[in-house]
Amino acid sequence: MHVHQVSRRWKHHQAGALFALALPLLLLWAPLAQASLVAELSLAELCAHADVVATGRVESVRSAWQPDGHVIMTEVILVVDEGLWGADPGASLSFWVLGGQVGEIAQVFSGEAAFTPGEEVMVFLEKRGERLGVIGLSQGKYRIEEVAGQPVAQAATHGLVLVEVAQPLSAPTPPEKRQVLRSRAAPAAAQRPLADLLDEVRGHLLQRVTP
Repeated sequence: MHVHQVSRRWKHHQAGALFALALPLLLLWAPLAQASLVAELSLAELCAHADVVATGRVESVRSAWQPDGHVIMTEVILVVDEGLWGADPGASLSFWVLGGQVGEIAQVFSGEAAFTPGEEVMVFLEKRGERLGVIGLSQGKYRIEEVAGQPVAQAATHGLVLVEVAQPLSAPTPPEKRQVLRSRAAPAAAQRPLADLLDEVRGHLLQRVTP
């Protein structure tokens, strides 16, 4: 894992093997021009693999050193507005992301989703042991805001290089043995009406319960 010193006490971490084992949907991580290499996930794939899909407002964030003493992670508390899968409206939902700040030391992991209190979001989360985490790094987060009085959503795929693999993610072939067909920097995501995104997500989730 490459570490870039950006100030006297701040560290910038390139994604590496350290976290790849904790992400079953992650193809691989690699240091590449301040970006993380990750399997590209469609909205349908996010919906198919998520244990929780919800919209809501970020109530708080809390960073802490992990037991190994080398990695900082941040717990995000989301107050659920609409629980689309695996969450109830009004519930406080806890999930974790890589990076954060403890005292004077901060760690930033390229491509990981970042959250701020008060932010409105849609998230796609998966179980990782006893915790929840965002699927596919920042691919599993959509920002929600109002534009001209209408709620819109925008994917937050910053700091990512997306790769297309020869087999679907559900295939039993280990990630390191899958053929990479092509890669590209994650494009700037266009805003779309939140209602349209919700309709598409509901359609994909319906396929999980329809025989």
